[in-house]
Amino acid sequence: MNAAQTTARLLFVIFALPAISFAQTTTSSATAIEHISPEGISAAPHFSPAITTNSQKTVYVSGMTGQFNQNADPLEEYETQLRQAYEKIALTLKAAGASSQDVVRQRVLIVGISQQHAAITRKVMQEFYGSARPTSTATGTSGLFNPELVVEVDVTAVLSN
Repeated sequence: MNAAQTTARLLFVIFALPAISFAQTTTSSATAIEHISPEGISAAPHFSPAITTNSQKTVYVSGMTGQFNQNADPLEEYETQLRQAYEKIALTLKAAGASSQDVVRQRVLIVGISQQHAAITRKVMQEFYGSARPTSTATGTSGLFNPELVVEVDVTAVLSN
């Protein structure tokens, strides 16, 4: 099987197969977001395994860092940089007519990722999102555009019609 055939089969599996029956879903009609927790996948209090939406407006927030602006020095500690990134995300979401409750996806890039980073990230996420549970991926990276930065967060939010 060549690469094109493998890709075609993979796309069929992802998009064309019938939907899996899910053990737990929660729907928020105010934001048109449905949280999906398939049977056999551990549920976590700070993120959802998957989210579906029927919304018309999607907000894609670029990666935000622990730097007030491009000319400022980055904040020093991981947690401080992470909190600054979330503050900038909140301001950006507000400017787009959204809030942390509308976020359905986040990605966190962490320089030199460790278990300590994981614990801090969970804590700050829960404070920022409250009862919202966006899908989430945290991954380690060797560096960001500024060598003093240690974390970058980007999010996707969905607004109801």
